[in-house]
Amino acid sequence: MQTVFNLPETVSVDQLLEALPLAYAEPKKERVKRCYLDTFDGRLHGVDWLLYQEGDELVLERNGERDRFSFSGRIPLLAADLDQSPAARSLQKVIENRALLPVLETVCESCRWPLVDSEQKSHLSLEYQQLSTPQGSHCDRIVLRPMRGYEKSLRRCARALEKMGCAIAPSPLEEWLFAALPDWPKPPRLRSDQAAYSAFCAIAHYQLEVMVLNEPGVLTAEDVEFLHDFRVALRRTRSLIGQLKGVLSAEVTERFKADFSWLGAQTGRVRDLDVWQEQLHQQSAELPADLRAGLEPLLRFIQNDRKRLKRGLDKVIEGSVYGDLKNRWRTLLEEQAETTQGVLAGEPIGKLAARQLYKRIGRVLKDGSAITEASPDEELHTLRIDCKKVRYLLEFFGSLFRGRSMKRMIKQLKRLQSTLGDFQDISTQRHNLNDTLDRMKRQKRTTPECLMATGALLSHLQQEHDRLRAQFFKEFEKFSDPGLSGAVLKELKAQKEPR
Repeated sequence: MQTVFNLPETVSVDQLLEALPLAYAEPKKERVKRCYLDTFDGRLHGVDWLLYQEGDELVLERNGERDRFSFSGRIPLLAADLDQSPAARSLQKVIENRALLPVLETVCESCRWPLVDSEQKSHLSLEYQQLSTPQGSHCDRIVLRPMRGYEKSLRRCARALEKMGCAIAPSPLEEWLFAALPDWPKPPRLRSDQAAYSAFCAIAHYQLEVMVLNEPGVLTAEDVEFLHDFRVALRRTRSLIGQLKGVLSAEVTERFKADFSWLGAQTGRVRDLDVWQEQLHQQSAELPADLRAGLEPLLRFIQNDRKRLKRGLDKVIEGSVYGDLKNRWRTLLEEQAETTQGVLAGEPIGKLAARQLYKRIGRVLKDGSAITEASPDEELHTLRIDCKKVRYLLEFFGSLFRGRSMKRMIKQLKRLQSTLGDFQDISTQRHNLNDTLDRMKRQKRTTPECLMATGALLSHLQQEHDRLRAQFFKEFEKFSDPGLSGAVLKELKAQKEPR
């Protein structure tokens, strides 16, 4: 494991070498350019990993260890572009569907001396590094790297450096990389007694900033998660407007409900195809090996659909209609004019949120309990939407409700919503698959192998449909447990009613 020291201005490298308890051999000089990578949301920075391109390899530094592995294609990179070495698989688990983007370029000019004993055996190396970036950042440092089994020599040399005024220092790369990552907006901190209109504007403004931050990534199409994050912020905005009726005036509410509904329709189809392509790649692994190649015509057809729809989406994001919507919405949220406020604008947000949660959770419990084995799929889809509304309210206002029962309910709600979401995805896939096959047949794009593969896929989807439907009843039973739901509703009732 390497140890990094700063280099005092008053001490030269030659003085350090002479002060060491080991002799030094001929040095090796290098000049290395590196391109550091991370996801847009800084996932590697979040787990204290460093990843950089060095030549035709990627180098991953974590926990003091260094692993090299190969990649295919060009940067930006996706998980599928990495090899299957253990280090690459670990990296894939962290980045998931996000692309690895170039974050920072550095130049490292170094001089490395092997430190040897009287028999010329290398115990470790001392490296003098001069790091710089095109933006003008600069740092000089000393790095000690021991050979295996020579940790004692490392400690002796480290003590010698410390006596010369060197101090163990964190790598400046952490600071430089953090500065190069996007400046994410911070979620607002709410108070229970805060006016509902003020809280509404704070939450909506945060969601708007998230949407704007993701716009460039939506347009470049390097990473489909940009569109996902854009749409999550959009859905939360629509949910906020719809569930806090009376906070905005009726006229303003209806106008922006229609505007954001239009934007949801414009962005939804491309995202649906992104999800479907990912699911098809995963599900193809469940098919017999001799059938998988038959899905290629389907995947190409979907990809062509996406390219066509993506061109339309880019025109929307860059267009004047969306630009005008953003400007009008930002003006409302920042000016907070009295004419835009509704009859509930001044109500404490704690009471309003408790009232909405009490009503929404009660509806989920009532409608979910009415679902039976004979109920149509549409009732599960409706329940999924109700659960999503509860989830959004909890994301907005969960910090105002800190009871243990509420935390347990949030955990069970996530499990229930995950099952219902997977069930909805399966139902949507079955519909999309049949519809797309009909279009492919009309255009004479199918092959016998494609029809066999999609037939097997439909059979697999039916099995998943039945499994998830059975799983729903188990998850809902846990969520609706009277001891849990009763305690949560009691807490909410106490907060929503006047004292």
